[in-house]
Amino acid sequence: MWSSQSMFHLPLERIQLTAPDVGGGCGMKNFLSPEWVLVLWAARRLGRPVKWVAERIEEFVAGTQGRDNHTRARLALDEDSRFLGLDVSTVANLGAYLSSNGPGSSTNSPATAMGGVYAIPAIFMDVRGTFTNTVPIDAYRGSGWGRPGYRSGALRAHRLRPRLGSVAERFADGLHAAPSRRSAPFDITLAELPTSANPLGVKGSGQAGCIAAPQTIINAIVDALAPLGIEHLDMPATPERVWRAIRRVRR
Repeated sequence: MWSSQSMFHLPLERIQLTAPDVGGGCGMKNFLSPEWVLVLWAARRLGRPVKWVAERIEEFVAGTQGRDNHTRARLALDEDSRFLGLDVSTVANLGAYLSSNGPGSSTNSPATAMGGVYAIPAIFMDVRGTFTNTVPIDAYRGSGWGRPGYRSGALRAHRLRPRLGSVAERFADGLHAAPSRRSAPFDITLAELPTSANPLGVKGSGQAGCIAAPQTIINAIVDALAPLGIEHLDMPATPERVWRAIRRVRR
């Protein structure tokens, strides 16, 4: 709406926007694409309705994509293995040019999830964006929240397990306590988003579980490969990528 008003100098009351059930919006539907502006321009120029539909292959080669970061992280602990601080440094690919919210999925979003559910007194995150020759990078399913969970989980699993035992033991000892309602107050609101596009009749159903699933799976794979000396594996964990990692450590 704002783009139409600013580019075509029309008051908002002259613009009508209709958005039927389109499913979730956490992805390419969120942000302005040049084609949308051109459709409005063409309709005004021709004096008749204009419709534009992107083909699937077109979206694959030209649509915004997500998650292209190189990250290093350091975790500080005291003599009792309690968390003291987390330091994260990221180089984020932004694509050949910026999308509407391009830097957000590598800065604002992961910053809110960097410590996971753990009470870490001090967290520092440094992000440097870089332009490359790829399509623009933007928010896409999870919008940057999954990567912090993968990083913090990997640090805990591969650096602390020999010293601290199982996850259940660490929680029982209170070493890695999660923030309480008293220490981190928050409010919960209910937002109803009905839709006829899926059998459950609601948008976003199951999204929370999908966000956490990839890093959980990759951590489990790396745990299984740890006895071979493998400490890291990039996603996606295809069979070929797993076999290559095994062959590298056996050389």
